[in-house]
Amino acid sequence: MADLGDIIQKYDFLNATAEDESALSDDIHDVRRELNETGTYEKCQRCVSILQEKNCHKGFPLHLTPACWMSVTSIICLKDIIQACVEDGRMTLEQSNKMMFEFFLACLETGPSTSHGSEFIPYVLSVNELDEYLGTLMGDDLNRVLDTIANLEHTPEQPHIELREQATNWGRQMISFLKDIVKKKNKERLKDPAVHEAMADLHLALNKKMVEYPQEFSNFITSMMNVIKDGYGGSLHQETTKGKGKKEKVVTNCYQETLPQNHPGCSGGDKPSK
Repeated sequence: MADLGDIIQKYDFLNATAEDESALSDDIHDVRRELNETGTYEKCQRCVSILQEKNCHKGFPLHLTPACWMSVTSIICLKDIIQACVEDGRMTLEQSNKMMFEFFLACLETGPSTSHGSEFIPYVLSVNELDEYLGTLMGDDLNRVLDTIANLEHTPEQPHIELREQATNWGRQMISFLKDIVKKKNKERLKDPAVHEAMADLHLALNKKMVEYPQEFSNFITSMMNVIKDGYGGSLHQETTKGKGKKEKVVTNCYQETLPQNHPGCSGGDKPSK
């Protein structure tokens, strides 16, 4: 019986050639219908684990390489299997979301690289609308995403790609899924004190990245900070009710305290209140 995990396991993605790319595509094409019809939660979970082992680490080949396209082909096939399983009741939507959420985090932890950022993550987020699921996260799962973003370190991919192109690939995807997390239609969730604190912490961490990352990333990091602020109506200041109905303004210290005044990102954060 065909199994996507077994097919993927045969190939060395890191050293993949154009011939490997073609062979994997043929292997999947020959059993595509069978894979969809015989998929199970356990098989999909195993496949995700194999993909993470082969793909989710720093140093993975750039986007538009055979290794990248082999991963994309595998993820698209996995997406079809999972969606067929959910439609037929072989897997619950909750199981799908939790499984692909872990895959998303593993991709994100790579930096994300140009392959993970521009190719893998968008496909992963499209599985049963995982991007919508991100907009409902609370508690530990939300903190895991925000902590991962906050702790990302720049991973150079030069001389194989221009720094500006790398920054563009990185920035566009980071902004996109951060918008999924800070969805305006779930504004009530953003008012939760724990969520607000986590968002404020991420804002400050991004502020620090303005001097840690190459200057080519500055505009994108500023946009990420603005996405967070926009979720709070343009400011991370928040009024909370305290005591007998009295309101207290909580001011989050998320302004550009770490930047030199001539840095291009100086206008990105909240200014300290007086």
